[in-house]
Amino acid sequence: MNDSKFLKNIITIMLSNALLLVSQVLVGLMLPKILNVSGFGNYRIFMLYGTYASLLHFGFVDGILVKFGGNSLSNIDTGKISGLFTFFMCLEFIVSIIIEMIAFIFFENKYRVIFGTVGLYSFFLNIGTAFQFLSQATMNFKIVARISNIQALLNTFNIIIPSIFIYVLHVFKSFNYVIYVFLYINAYMV
Repeated sequence: MNDSKFLKNIITIMLSNALLLVSQVLVGLMLPKILNVSGFGNYRIFMLYGTYASLLHFGFVDGILVKFGGNSLSNIDTGKISGLFTFFMCLEFIVSIIIEMIAFIFFENKYRVIFGTVGLYSFFLNIGTAFQFLSQATMNFKIVARISNIQALLNTFNIIIPSIFIYVLHVFKSFNYVIYVFLYINAYMV
């Protein structure tokens, strides 16, 4: 890869990550205004355990980066990638189901909701991360940038639109953390 294309790819990734950072800051500033203190605390508990959900790929996505790093997507056997991703999706689905079962058997009230949503979140987060790592490994930085941009926009709109409904149009009496967590997970589903 020539130096100008490499520099262009780095700038593209930096700009998309900057947009994602701005959206997270915006969410961080607006969300406490929308949620009550208890709701914001519950959302932060979800985010705390959600950070551990990224470990539930068990190194698979790191292996993708190492195995396919520097290869062009056209040089990689698509059947091999398809088989790996099918296995990984099944693994993540099983892990997600186990977390859901643990949440519903052993927890009550808000912790049941928080751990249940972490189980759902872990599936979409790790599948998305695997595709992002494959795109990085094959140097398809445009896809990585698009994913970051879409995630930034969805995260921002998950806050702005409900804010409008709550404060301006008075459609909802309140906006609780469960609604926002599902909106947040929807951003990863996309």
